[in-house]
Amino acid sequence: MAATLLLAIAAAAALLSIAVVCVDASSPFYSSDPNLGSARVVFQTNHGDIEFGFFPHIAPKTVEHIFKLVRLGCYNTNHFFRVDKGFVAQVAAVVGGRTAPMNEEQKKEADKTVVGEFSSVKHVGNPVHGKVLPLSNFG
Repeated sequence: MAATLLLAIAAAAALLSIAVVCVDASSPFYSSDPNLGSARVVFQTNHGDIEFGFFPHIAPKTVEHIFKLVRLGCYNTNHFFRVDKGFVAQVAAVVGGRTAPMNEEQKKEADKTVVGEFSSVKHVGNPVHGKVLPLSNFG
């Protein structure tokens, strides 16, 4: 019961205005993996920033789609609907997960389906910072 309550509180607290910004390679959080691109996306939440790294050479269509969604502001005012410590944090779909209405351009991009670009790349937490989440497929 207490764990469920804590999860509900964490999820409610994560109902935020998620501000999403792109940052460049000057970010202090990076990996030495040569396949990891230099661009980052940062979700600014009321519990701190979450930084995402991408593998554009491995999943170019997926990365391009996510970057376009970010540039259009599709993740702004979205929320995390599932947070399991040490396992997963899931952001709601951009269509239906936002508190703000979407404009036509946002809807058009959010409705697109991206073909799976699967690879053998696995997420490995950053042992120093633990804040870069390299995404090769954002199914």
